Amino acid sequence: MIVTPWMRVGTNKNVQIHLSFGATEAKPPDDVDAIMDVTETGTTLQQNGLKITDVVMESSAHLIANKKSLKDKKKT
Repeated sequence: MIVTPWMRVGTNKNVQIHLSFGATEAKPPDDVDAIMDVTETGTTLQQNGLKITDVVMESSAHLIANKKSLKDKKKT
């Protein structure tokens, strides 16, 4: 959902979006202008000859549990 409006902000209306489920940085086709990937350090991007040109979003992961589950020894 984020990719479509972000990539279509410019004048290029002929954008094709392909979903990738892992190791996106290792397999972009030669004719691709840009990829959007989740990265922590950017190391694998660099190892594949790519570089970060823009940060679209920063995020963090959280584990959320209710109080009853936290008190249950079998679940913690």
